[in-house]
Amino acid sequence: IFSVPPLLSFLPTIQLVTSYGSDGHSLALTETGEVFSWGDGDYGKLGHGNSERQRRPKQIEGIFIEDIAVGCEHILALSSTGDVYAWGCNCEAQV
Repeated sequence: IFSVPPLLSFLPTIQLVTSYGSDGHSLALTETGEVFSWGDGDYGKLGHGNSERQRRPKQIEGIFIEDIAVGCEHILALSSTGDVYAWGCNCEAQV
């Protein structure tokens, strides 16, 4: 538990456009369209093909994204070509 916010230096050379957090996981979108995720990986919500926890940001390989939306246990991502990617829990047909 941190009582004072620490400086996060794990992506020192990356220019972020935005970042999102929800239910134990976080995502960051770079200005070049790369997406990094970390935190609780249950339901595959980190987008790395497994349900493992990531303690540090890890790039989601193979996609370049314009915008992302983060749900409690799922993610939606819009590519520069208009394709929509979705991953994570689909218990209510949200993916």
